[in-house]
Amino acid sequence: MPSRRHPPRSVDLPALAAFARAYLHEDAIVEYGSGFDAAAAFARDASPEERRRLVVDLERVIGALEGRRAGRVTRFFAEELRAGWAPATIDDLRSLIARVSSIGAR
Repeated sequence: MPSRRHPPRSVDLPALAAFARAYLHEDAIVEYGSGFDAAAAFARDASPEERRRLVVDLERVIGALEGRRAGRVTRFFAEELRAGWAPATIDDLRSLIARVSSIGAR
């Protein structure tokens, strides 16, 4: 029987919590156009170490939520991180990672 993974808490994801506060706030769509574009803005503003830490936190969330019911990712971002924009799926989380990583690689 597989062990039940518990979603991490925001206090355990400091880089993701800071990203959500600073970039995924209630005006994120107006300011950036989408959460993905907010991630690109973060990547342009952040140091390589800050980008790496965000990717690590996002990967932890993927590990904890992969295979869970639909809507769990959105609920985690809305309720735990208090984000104004939330990804809908695990694939959206992977897209955030790709956006942060690709901007940082330039």
